[in-house]
Amino acid sequence: MKKSIDIDKNSLTPVYRQIVMKISAMIDAGELENGEMLPSMNELADEHEISKETVKKAYTILRDKGFVEPHQGKGFFVKKNGEFHKKENVGKNRELLPHRLRQRKRSQSGKEAETLKRLLALMMVVAATAALLACTKGGREDENDGVDLEPQHAGADTMTLRVVGDGENGTLILAGETEVYALPLEGVTLYLDGGSVSASEIESGMSAEVWYTGGVQETYPAKFSQVVAVSLSREENAQYDLCGLYLQVLEDLWNEDDGLNGGAELVSIDLSKAPGGLTAGEKAAIAYVFAQKHGVQGLTMTFDELREEGYLTGEKLEDGSTAYSFANGLLFTITPEETQDNGASVCYSAGKWRSPLGAYYFTKCTASRDDSGWEYTVGAEAIS
Repeated sequence: MKKSIDIDKNSLTPVYRQIVMKISAMIDAGELENGEMLPSMNELADEHEISKETVKKAYTILRDKGFVEPHQGKGFFVKKNGEFHKKENVGKNRELLPHRLRQRKRSQSGKEAETLKRLLALMMVVAATAALLACTKGGREDENDGVDLEPQHAGADTMTLRVVGDGENGTLILAGETEVYALPLEGVTLYLDGGSVSASEIESGMSAEVWYTGGVQETYPAKFSQVVAVSLSREENAQYDLCGLYLQVLEDLWNEDDGLNGGAELVSIDLSKAPGGLTAGEKAAIAYVFAQKHGVQGLTMTFDELREEGYLTGEKLEDGSTAYSFANGLLFTITPEETQDNGASVCYSAGKWRSPLGAYYFTKCTASRDDSGWEYTVGAEAIS
């Protein structure tokens, strides 16, 4: 009988990780028996309308952890040595559990030995890099003098994410395809263009490659354990920092008609139609950064979703229609404007709404970005 592998695309947990967690749990519970064949990568990808690469990544992790094994030309099968899962892989399985469970004391010596090997490898790389620099510095009194060149971190895992905000409060907020990460900057080595830099050099929109050795804690936002370094880079595309633009627009809207903000405990940031094709992770990160700045709870719901979930209060009017209001919150929206013939890189409208008689709008906005950051103009402002 075909076994169901459920996936929640709205979850903050990456899809590949959901697949790993589900299949490993099914194996441990005996729902998938030793030697049983898993769904093919194409079959699972088609069933859930996800990429084959996502399934491949999950199956590869399961193979590396000893849960499954590939049979050439046939597919992946539950590994027949069931005792391997129960004894040797206990510590590794915990990496897939929620943070509150993974914090329990780990007793297996194999995991500790593996971590020690990684740390020793890192120390050897750092020592070799330092020796190389010491040998070459005397003959290279040039622009690199005094700059720490970016080393390679052997044995560390990496993840490439988008910087959202500038980390001014000491914590870097990073966005992936679907998830949001928080990375405290204290004690973390930062690199930009191959040289070490301070946190003041961080800009919203940068690409950040995070090197870490201790796994990812599935809190919200998710957190890295044992971060070794973060390598930053800028993109050539002038529009790469749409997150920075939209955070700027949201902040400007917040400051307009601030009487609307009184008593707000929630903000919902609807970027479902915002120009630029933001990832779900970027949209969630924008909402998180903005909400944290103003000390409120952040959501990413549309008007219809807020109404359906009961956040809005409805009042029947004489004509039979219903007027809705957001009693304890604000709904911010950014929507596209028709492209204008003025060379603007982004055209949009934005609004802050609380009720039919409590709203503020920027319309026919145009924005462009240069080396100094985003600049935008508002065609008209409206209030209701």
